[in-house]
Amino acid sequence: MSDNMKFHGLDQFQEWLVNNGFTISENARRSDYNEADWNACRRLPSARECETNGSKIALWVKPYVSSAINYENCEADITGESAGLWFNLRVYMAKPDEIMSRLPEIEAKLVAAWNALVPIDAENN
Repeated sequence: MSDNMKFHGLDQFQEWLVNNGFTISENARRSDYNEADWNACRRLPSARECETNGSKIALWVKPYVSSAINYENCEADITGESAGLWFNLRVYMAKPDEIMSRLPEIEAKLVAAWNALVPIDAENN
């Protein structure tokens, strides 16, 4: 684990994400029940644009850790606006090692689902 990691919880997973192009930031919505005080995100150039945020579509990884009940899970999600509606597409209750071993598959499936959210009238043109 790098000495410069300033966030806590799932330190090896956090470092793996950084080594795979993710940026780590503070989880401002963290509750007292989640010991992981960080989220990770990586831009997705293969994803179509969000109607509000443009090309800033990102894959977010959100860890949940509780040592009191020996719990470690993650969500991976893409959130954005399409046809005036906000969508949150996600994988949830995934173990950190599953995210690490299946990240290309998870990312590809979420991007495919996001890219499929084309307004119906755009499909007819």
